[in-house]
Amino acid sequence: MPIGGVIINRVHQADAIVDQTSYNLTENDVVAISTVHDTRLNGVDLTQRLITAYREQLTLAALDRAAIEATDWSHAALPVHRVPHFDRDLHSLADVAAVAACLQRERQSSAATAAT
Repeated sequence: MPIGGVIINRVHQADAIVDQTSYNLTENDVVAISTVHDTRLNGVDLTQRLITAYREQLTLAALDRAAIEATDWSHAALPVHRVPHFDRDLHSLADVAAVAACLQRERQSSAATAAT
């Protein structure tokens, strides 16, 4: 049976990634993070923890992107759909609807950018 398409689940997303080599915090990101009002909690610098967590998210997104690009699927004529990594397990109908919306958005965006 031929493969009609590929769905890649739990892909880390990061809109801040401009290209495959750039996944650092921008100056605007740092300014936005520095506006956190409660900067310490039990002696922990929350701003620094937030910056670290954000950098880790960007790194995971860049690694996911590189791994997907390294597959044969990304260069084949197959439709490839990416389901984002959600911060929890999905169990309800609302959760299924969220996954369906992600697939639909990607389908619309890939159709809009497809070569004519």
